[in-house]
Order: sequence, then structure tokens, then C-alpha cells
Amino acid sequence: MDTAVEQARLDEKLGLDFPGIPGTNGPRRFEGGWPRFSISNYTNLGIDNAFQPYYRRDPQYQYVSNFNWTKKSHEVRFGFDIYNTHMNHLQPEATSAVHGAQGGFSFPGGPTLVRGGPSSNQFNSYATFLLGLPTTIGKITQVPDEYNTR
Repeated sequence: MDTAVEQARLDEKLGLDFPGIPGTNGPRRFEGGWPRFSISNYTNLGIDNAFQPYYRRDPQYQYVSNFNWTKKSHEVRFGFDIYNTHMNHLQPEATSAVHGAQGGFSFPGGPTLVRGGPSSNQFNSYATFLLGLPTTIGKITQVPDEYNTR
């Protein structure tokens, strides 16, 4: 049971090398690609899903054996069932984390609001993005690269 899901251009450090944003990407392959720019009321720019990439290798082994011994009117039965499951996952994702291993930025409309004015709308969010005033910056660092259970 193997799965590999990854976004395009994962082999490139697009956030660090192209626009030169420090703190994005990283030395490991799964930290490559575009960082995520989450602008409220708009579609995300860069990587859309913070759970990508993910790689799973989950081999499963089962050994079953049954024995039966009969002597006249007596019968003895016994057996065993051994089930061995492995979980080997590389998926830099955490509960309540805003952005993935490439890094990311959230732009709600708060920084561009007028005190005592109307509530935030899509224009405030876009203005916050254009001014480069993210309110949330994040990046997941997964250590070790792959986690395992048996």
C-alpha cells in the first residue's frame, strides 16, 4: 500500500530562489515548490493544500495457521494469526497548522482597516497582500523526515 502525492515543481526552491523570500523552502526535497499565499476571499496562490506532499509506505503481513488433531471421538484444534502492520509516512502536516513545509503567509484584511470604519472585505485583504503585511507566517519543520509505527 504505497501512495505518493506531490505538487508540481517540488524539485525547485521557488519561494527562496525566485522572489527571494527568506525562511521559505528548505534543504529537503519535500520542502520545495511555491510557498502558500492565503488571501482572504480569494483562491490561494502557490501551493493550495498545506498537507502536500505526502508519501506513504504501509506494508502489511499476515500469517495464519490452523491445526487439527483427531483421536477417536476427541478433537483438538489450535492455531495462530499474526498480523504485522507498518506505517511509514512522510507528510509535513500538523493539526491547526496554517501552512506546510514550503512556508506560507496569510493576508486577512485587518492591517488595512480604518479604525471605526466598516468591517474587513475582499479589498482590504488584497490591499494587505499588495502591501506585504501578512498577519500569520508559518512553516512546518518535520523531524525526522519520515515517521514510523509498527
